[in-house]
Amino acid sequence: ALGIYGLYTKTIAEALKHSIDYAESLNYFNVVFGNVEKNGVTAFSRVGKVANAFQNKMAENFAASPTATLTYQAEFQNLALSQNIPAQYANILSENLTKLTYDIASLQNKELDDVAAKLAAGVMSGQTKSTRDIGIDLTENSLQAFIDRLALTDERFQNLYVSTMSFAEKQLVRYMVALEQTKREQGDFANSIESPANQLKILGTNIEKLQVAWGSLFQGIYAKILPWANAIIMVATAVAEAIASLLGIKLSDYNSGITKSTQAWENEDKAANGVLGTIKKIKRETLSFDQIHNINEDKNNGNGSSSPNVGINKNLLDALKGYDNGLDSVRMKANEIRDKIASWLGLVYDTTEQTWKFKKGITPIKIILAAIVGL
Repeated sequence: ALGIYGLYTKTIAEALKHSIDYAESLNYFNVVFGNVEKNGVTAFSRVGKVANAFQNKMAENFAASPTATLTYQAEFQNLALSQNIPAQYANILSENLTKLTYDIASLQNKELDDVAAKLAAGVMSGQTKSTRDIGIDLTENSLQAFIDRLALTDERFQNLYVSTMSFAEKQLVRYMVALEQTKREQGDFANSIESPANQLKILGTNIEKLQVAWGSLFQGIYAKILPWANAIIMVATAVAEAIASLLGIKLSDYNSGITKSTQAWENEDKAANGVLGTIKKIKRETLSFDQIHNINEDKNNGNGSSSPNVGINKNLLDALKGYDNGLDSVRMKANEIRDKIASWLGLVYDTTEQTWKFKKGITPIKIILAAIVGL
């Protein structure tokens, strides 16, 4: 019975994981393609409609994993958009590189995730070593040779040099060269879709889709339970803090091992001076003449210790700015439930000491009830 229960629990856990992974991939895809959800209905952007139609076709004709294809296409699209390539053109790159991922993996018998990562690193980011592993040469010489061949038949490409191109232009040329060098791979997955190897992969994908479907069902059920479970754990934590405060016990926290600030600064200063002393010693031993003055030192950088002049452009420092990640506006349902239970138990949060305490005059019975909740 325990074995069956363990298997059942493991099956649900796997289904939930696949369902969560799919939801995360779908969210990434929708954000990158500018799709938004209104009243439970997804409103697709113009390019998002095209991308979504491609995703549906991949899922239907290739039985491809939506979790994988959504992630691949979103990643390729995101990298193209980061270079200000217009969305409709970026979509051409992202769609074809997603298809190419399947063809290369099929012909070369490689893992899809590995191929997609290499294409993203090589084609989109210029890390040419990555694509060599899948038979694609994207070095500058290879790119220039491709441009020169284009110039023979199209005067628009005459006198065009890779060395003077922007990163976005190089990204486009790398994409075109990758397509030219993978003609053998293109269409391989479709041509060999009935092979045992690809059918086994498709079987695995279909099992994954089944898990996603059941996982989504379980998610709907757990979504109603989990806020309460989290709230109860939060209340138990608050009760433990309040009882400790009532008894005059200070619970150890992550600050307990931090050295006192004065001592820490003194230690840091000594360490810095020690390192610089070692550097000076090495300089004396290796540079025994006075004519070299390449190493400049800042004798006083404000903290009483010397340090190399890093030479950061102040305009860049002044241009740094943060962003709003919604931290100040978010409020979990679990927090609301916790606060209601905590209030009923007579708990208040002391913002000064950043811990929970019992209200003054709280009845002993409620303290006992709180202690029971905290067990």
